[in-house]
Amino acid sequence: MQFIIVLTTFTATLASAAAVTPQKTQFRAVLRRQAGICPGIDAPQCCQLGVDGVASLSCSSPGDVADLASLEAACAESGLSAQCCTLVVGTDALLCSDV
Repeated sequence: MQFIIVLTTFTATLASAAAVTPQKTQFRAVLRRQAGICPGIDAPQCCQLGVDGVASLSCSSPGDVADLASLEAACAESGLSAQCCTLVVGTDALLCSDV
């Protein structure tokens, strides 16, 4: 009886670990590709610029981009500007800079 419980627990653990591993690997691959686009903790974003050239809060993720050219192309498709943005700690503000 105890053997069946241990075997079932072990099998369930392996099945759940196998289901999570590919997702984490894919996420890490995307992070590695995008790390070369923006420095440090900045994330590539497509933002709408205001009249004075300041990025407004209408930013969106460009999706899976591999390099600077694909980031700029993805943002240009939607009429937005390619930016590298960081969320400012303690506020809802984004600090963005041109790529």
